[in-house]
Amino acid sequence: SMGSCISGLIVPWIYKKVGKYKPCLLAFSVSGAVLAFISWQAPEGIIMIVATFMTGFFMGASFPLLMSFPVLFKEIGPRYAASAGGLVATVQLLAAPLVIPYVVTPFAGANVYKLLGAACVFMLLMGVIVLFLPELGMKANKGQ
Repeated sequence: SMGSCISGLIVPWIYKKVGKYKPCLLAFSVSGAVLAFISWQAPEGIIMIVATFMTGFFMGASFPLLMSFPVLFKEIGPRYAASAGGLVATVQLLAAPLVIPYVVTPFAGANVYKLLGAACVFMLLMGVIVLFLPELGMKANKGQ
């Protein structure tokens, strides 16, 4: 949780510096999946603490950008941003109480390794979905 909170403050600055959003989203989603796998395999101690913190950081890194995505699309822009943002928030809010108990939990059962593996798979799926998004950001608009 702390890693996710800190990434919410730092990562928008990183997105702005890089200027293109797809590479950042892809790197953060793959890093989050890899670190999630490492963190639950790590021995107790400082390695586990750092890996868990970094997992939260990378998993939370996509939220600030994904919440602002609708206003960045030319077709939506500021005029329809509230409706599009509401739709994004609704999908996110519905996914947690529907996907986890009705998809992930029946698959994983009481096996914590399957549950954590599912978290890794969802992070990797986000990386795949990112590949289909248009490139946005200041450098993308300038054609750099």
